[in-house]
Amino acid sequence: MPRPLPLEVWLLIVDELGAAREYDALEACTEASGKELELLNERAKKYIPNELRFRTPEEVASIQVARKLGWLGPKCVRIEGGEHRGERLPIPHLATFASRLARKWYNVSVLVIERAEWRAQDLDFPSLSLSLCYFASITHLHLHDVAFPTVRTFWRLVCAFPDLLTLRAYDIEIANTAIDARTLTALRLLSAPVELRVIEFVTEQPRDLAARADCAKLFQVIITQAVPFLKTSPWSLVSELDFQHVTCPTAAAFARLLCALPTLKKLSIRGPCKFSEQSTDVPDMTFRLDRLDLGKDFSLQSESQSVDALIGLFTQPRAGGRLRDISVWLSPYLRVMTSTDVALNRLVKHAGRSLSGLGLRALPEDGFRMYSKASLLAAPNTVRSFNIAANTDLNFLGCSIDFKPEDKFQDSPLMELLNNVTSGWMTHVSVTFHFKDAAGLPRFWIALPQLDLALSRNAFTKLRSVRIHLCGIEVTYMIRNIITLCFRRINKSYILHIDTGNLAGIWNRYNSYD
Repeated sequence: MPRPLPLEVWLLIVDELGAAREYDALEACTEASGKELELLNERAKKYIPNELRFRTPEEVASIQVARKLGWLGPKCVRIEGGEHRGERLPIPHLATFASRLARKWYNVSVLVIERAEWRAQDLDFPSLSLSLCYFASITHLHLHDVAFPTVRTFWRLVCAFPDLLTLRAYDIEIANTAIDARTLTALRLLSAPVELRVIEFVTEQPRDLAARADCAKLFQVIITQAVPFLKTSPWSLVSELDFQHVTCPTAAAFARLLCALPTLKKLSIRGPCKFSEQSTDVPDMTFRLDRLDLGKDFSLQSESQSVDALIGLFTQPRAGGRLRDISVWLSPYLRVMTSTDVALNRLVKHAGRSLSGLGLRALPEDGFRMYSKASLLAAPNTVRSFNIAANTDLNFLGCSIDFKPEDKFQDSPLMELLNNVTSGWMTHVSVTFHFKDAAGLPRFWIALPQLDLALSRNAFTKLRSVRIHLCGIEVTYMIRNIITLCFRRINKSYILHIDTGNLAGIWNRYNSYD
């Protein structure tokens, strides 16, 4: 009877299997049981990746695949064209991946295609789509810096995944965005993913904005023209829509896009909004949105007429007061200085009692001066602070401002805002202060007791959490202690939290409840 190999030899074998990418054999090693084999088990797991990236057909072909069902694949697969940002190269290895590993890798849930140029000569779409449809586990498709020849090519790729939940398109370009009768007929024959819930179009690179800015328009055309004859909308589960830019002919066209998504709950517009044709006619439509996020560049770069038209969509009589969460950027120090500020305040007022979470961030003063579009002054009789008197059921308020030592903090728009809170249900307040340097701290210590006093009013008796975040300086143990001493009223209930980590949680009102 042959003697078993020593453990040291088995470990060397596992190392060789890992170098050869023999994932099926490695998977078998992870199933080894027994105390003496725990080390072997752990060593094998080290070589089995959660993510694999492929840059050539040869790399895909190097994956050893057993005839019988073995390793079920990684969670994420990346198909890469170029090696560097902005370098787009063909991706024939997508076809190699699809044909070789379909019905073998059932664990893949995320497919990322990046820095790629889609060429018809490299990818035979009928056979490619047939192979891709067998990846039923793929529910998230991320496209980063990918160039497509036509609208149809782009949409055929999306429709190749019947169980897709999330589509994220970053910096995609489409050479020919025209949709003629032939293209429209072809689009109608495609079966859109009926489970799709999140759609995100983002432009991160400034290169060739003309080609990229058509994403919102493209999506609007696909939704409103390609499937109007269907009794059940394939977009019936889309709940989140995220745009970097919104470029549409009119506000009414954008409204039709939103109405084509019957379960849309969250809309984000990070950058400028532009409607090429301005009209005073506001479409009478009902939306089901409950969360609206308008980004920094939206407030800085959007044309005032387009902002008015967009806000008009959400404040017309049939729109309803459904918005529960609104996050916007205002002029420096949260002053109401521009027509965009006035429009945003109109939006918040219209939300009324339905609004429960509000995030207000102040634009940096330097960046604010650079953009003439945002410098259009509002009417002289406009209030100088944001008015939230109509939001009587507000329970979360997040504010972010630059701290200016030379200003009187007690007269600041932030203090005026807090002193005019009418909601008796406020439970969470978050305030972020941005500093140029630590030289402003002495004046900051003087300001904090005033903030403590404002948050001790009767309107804040239900407070469960007050978060203070300092940016631009190192928050030492001594600084934390001084801040705690300055909030002697509200800290009696031990509700004060001093944040020094990532700001992301502050702007998610649910994270702020933790």
